Amino acid sequence: MENEAIKTKVCTHCGRELPLTEFPKSSQCRGGHSGVCKKCKTEQMRDYRRNLAKKSRLYDERGGLKDYTPRELMLELKRRGYKGVLTFTERKTIDISQLDNQ
Repeated sequence: MENEAIKTKVCTHCGRELPLTEFPKSSQCRGGHSGVCKKCKTEQMRDYRRNLAKKSRLYDERGGLKDYTPRELMLELKRRGYKGVLTFTERKTIDISQLDNQ
């Protein structure tokens, strides 16, 4: 009986050579597995989510809404793809599709 060689791959992030079982499957990648190992991918996603929360203009460090002007809120919603008309407590109506991109 022949020895079956364990197939390995080198992680493009950490540079370690690991068995294929340590790489997530991906139909979009050559060889059917991602180039980044599961551990590094988990760390990348954790950092991405942490940085995304920090960059958000609408949230403060604790995760709550910070002070913002109605116009800033409307522009942010438009940037995120919201389409429609909003009415806020000052009883002003602003059509977001008419706002200039800044």
